[in-house]
Amino acid sequence: MYGFDGKALDDVKGAILWIQDSVDNHNSYYLCHGLDFRIEKAVRDLIFDCLDDMDLGPENCTLLGGSKGGSAALLFGTKYEFKNIIASVPQTKIGTYTRHKLKETFCYMANEDQDESENVLNTYIPNSIANPISFDKNIYIISSLTDPEYAVHIDPHVSDLDKQKNFNLLLTDSSLVRAHPDVTPYNIPFILSVLYALCEGITPKYGHVSNGNGENDRALSSNYFNSSGTARLNPVARFHWCQLINDNVTFQGYAVALGEEVDADSRETTLILKSRTSEYSFPMSKRADQTIATKLYDKYYRDYTWGGFEPHQSKGIDLSKIDQGEYEFLSEFSQHGKKYNSKIDCLTSLEISSVYSGHHYTLLLSEKGCTVKKTRLIGNNPKQSVFSFSNLEFRAPMLHVSGSFLSDGAVMPAWNAGQYVLCLEQDQTVYSFSLGTTRLRNDLPEAGAYDPELYLWSNFTTPGNVGVDLELLPQGTFTGYLSHITSAGIVSTPPAFRFTKLGSSHELVVL
Repeated sequence: MYGFDGKALDDVKGAILWIQDSVDNHNSYYLCHGLDFRIEKAVRDLIFDCLDDMDLGPENCTLLGGSKGGSAALLFGTKYEFKNIIASVPQTKIGTYTRHKLKETFCYMANEDQDESENVLNTYIPNSIANPISFDKNIYIISSLTDPEYAVHIDPHVSDLDKQKNFNLLLTDSSLVRAHPDVTPYNIPFILSVLYALCEGITPKYGHVSNGNGENDRALSSNYFNSSGTARLNPVARFHWCQLINDNVTFQGYAVALGEEVDADSRETTLILKSRTSEYSFPMSKRADQTIATKLYDKYYRDYTWGGFEPHQSKGIDLSKIDQGEYEFLSEFSQHGKKYNSKIDCLTSLEISSVYSGHHYTLLLSEKGCTVKKTRLIGNNPKQSVFSFSNLEFRAPMLHVSGSFLSDGAVMPAWNAGQYVLCLEQDQTVYSFSLGTTRLRNDLPEAGAYDPELYLWSNFTTPGNVGVDLELLPQGTFTGYLSHITSAGIVSTPPAFRFTKLGSSHELVVL
């Protein structure tokens, strides 16, 4: 009922109602809270109200869902007048299932007597299947024998479902379907084909069928990759995703040699950051990832499950420990006693930047490779520039700053063409604060040498006119700088002011 949004349903010739299973930020299988089934009645009434608004009847309605959404589709379809049901890997014995696997959901759905609640929920959907409002239903259930839930939640009810006028059961046998989460993505084409047909008034009838070529594929795969010289063994390393937060980069990815299955016990992966002058190594944690086999499928199935990697710590790799420079992401990994090296790429092109502790970080992701660049914010003074404050004052604990900073090459034709940063340096520690941009002041005669269109947004200011909070700065004296980041690089002013914080007293001096 919810989760099939996006392009998958763009071509459906029908009105689509998405219903999210979220009440009070809890899941309830669209059914109940404390065994009070008002949620179920509300969902039922919502669907009927939408049908009434379009002058449609329940025979023109298809209920579609996966997993717990499939459970709801099966329950609402058999209990009420809705004609068509498409349920992918549904659960039916939801009391025991939620009590053991989804404890928070079970606590929300159950009353004080948990044993009673488990029994009520276990029989709720099966009773509706066995005693439907009508046997004139079109029901399509998608599952797989590789999904352990099939034997518990679907197989016991097949005989009752077979009493329906048009019951269809698709069991997938494919090397790409190895567990519950794999079934629905693999069968999206089948699900959409049924939905398209139903929306055209056509009722497909398949009976009990299977798809995939699992047994044959496994045999051919073994023969193919065990043949001498067949396995290509080309290393592939790739980020699923990668994020830059302050001075930490975190990610999940995979690294495998194509054609060679991954042995979990001997698997070791190291991520390397390499520049022209420096190299840093970071041992990775191995991560089970069953999506790799699908992403790298080429003629035959290979088990790459343990080719996944991620940082040891959730915050990722600490970039504050590396020198300045531009670094390429590389992967070094072992597989069956062999060592492989590969640059790490990403199929999603993305540029992310961050300003933190006196440095500017830029993360670039692409199919050609991934890099991160670390640059110091202060110290690179332009040969020619115009700099002045229009306001510099401290109103405890906020420092208010605004002014202009123009330099050759650092053009600002738009507000987002660059970024101004306030830097406060104490000894070797730098505190950085991002500033906003505004249009260039008209009362700045020194700016006359600069093209007014190219430098239109060369004013800086503390965001929202609320100032920069210095409450957490340590005691002592700080030297203030303004830095400017553009596509041309990073430039900064010479020391612009001095700020002293001693107890409750403060001093601000323009240099």
